[in-house]
Amino acid sequence: MARSSPPSTLPPFEPVTLTELRTFWMRYPNDDIRRLILEVQRYRTKLKEIDRLYQTTQTAWHDNVGGELVALNWLRSVMFEEKFRIG
Repeated sequence: MARSSPPSTLPPFEPVTLTELRTFWMRYPNDDIRRLILEVQRYRTKLKEIDRLYQTTQTAWHDNVGGELVALNWLRSVMFEEKFRIG
């Protein structure tokens, strides 16, 4: 579904741990809840994939052109903050 307005800023909150996700999975067999749990885990898996792609791109750029791309550094910073937040 297309989003009609820019995303709003979320209030601060503690990230859900993998152990908590597993507990929720067992405790709440509702299909909607389980879909949401799967979405959270998929997002975390995609972050790892994006990190690998970042590393590949940065290495190729450095080897072929030299130096670093500013946008890649910003991407790395955002990914680091998120990985640090979720543990």
